[in-house]
Amino acid sequence: MALDQSEEVVVDPLNLHPFSLSIIEKQATINIGTIGHVAHGKSTVVKAISGVSTVRYKNELERNITIKLGYANAKIYKCSNESCPRPGCYKSYGSEIKENVICEQPGCGSKMNLIRHVSFVDCPGHDILMVSFETHTYVFINNII
Repeated sequence: MALDQSEEVVVDPLNLHPFSLSIIEKQATINIGTIGHVAHGKSTVVKAISGVSTVRYKNELERNITIKLGYANAKIYKCSNESCPRPGCYKSYGSEIKENVICEQPGCGSKMNLIRHVSFVDCPGHDILMVSFETHTYVFINNII
């Protein structure tokens, strides 16, 4: 079910924090930047976690490299069954609103709970292109280097 843009969201300011379910359902609260040398798999990692390809422009697709900053969001869920083994008890999806996510571990089928909503900034790996990203790393909570 999509959130109606005109719908007012009421949040108790005393219970407001970056991991509040009412917040992370709708907005990424953790920014993660990927930075590293060209062809080291930064875009591949982001796509594996978020399901979103950050390589979007024609010249990037033709050359199979990231030239402009790429963006992708992902929601991370954890199985509510405490006996569900790691790492399979975690699953990530794109940023779209999902309800009733079920654990895909064989024999489990328990409900999964949203635990994080993260935003990735995928940086180009060429020396000249990395400079613009490096000057803005202060906005990130984490960096994948």
